[in-house]
Amino acid sequence: MSRLLKEIQQIDKEAAVELQKADLQTDSDIEVLTREELLQLFPAVADIKLRRAIYNVIHKPREVELVLNKLKEFIPSEYFRAALTGDGVLVDYLRILKDMKTQMDHVQGFLEAHISLLEEFSKNPDQELANCGPVTDCCPGEAGGSGTASGKKKQKTGNTGGHPPAPQSKSNFRPLHIFMSYKIF
Repeated sequence: MSRLLKEIQQIDKEAAVELQKADLQTDSDIEVLTREELLQLFPAVADIKLRRAIYNVIHKPREVELVLNKLKEFIPSEYFRAALTGDGVLVDYLRILKDMKTQMDHVQGFLEAHISLLEEFSKNPDQELANCGPVTDCCPGEAGGSGTASGKKKQKTGNTGGHPPAPQSKSNFRPLHIFMSYKIF
């Protein structure tokens, strides 16, 4: 359960359940909720205080923002402008921060995709994974693999990216196989 969902659950357990029913379970999903969307989720007139409380939890200033605001008050803005022009000390720092943000966005997308995959798989463990069916479909030459679950040979469809294959387990599925072939950066 995400941090925001836990905070909302402390305010009202039913509200947290409603958000989960609407498939709003991650902080990134919840953070973008607007007042109008909260009104759609909790339309009763009696829910006005609940909507306000949830909105305040979602949009409360973060500790980092508070520190940055205090820093802005402490350092005059003309010093910031001078440091960000030409070859000022903050120019490279700004570029580094933007690069880090881009990388973090990629990591977050990667994590969200895999969380969704695992949640989907946990809801219905008998279904095959989207990109890779049973272990024998992905890696026909592996320990006892015959190519497919039915015993027919099948061409290799997976890519381990040069990594050694994981040890065979009792399960026919190996979600880590997919993770290992995904490039984050």
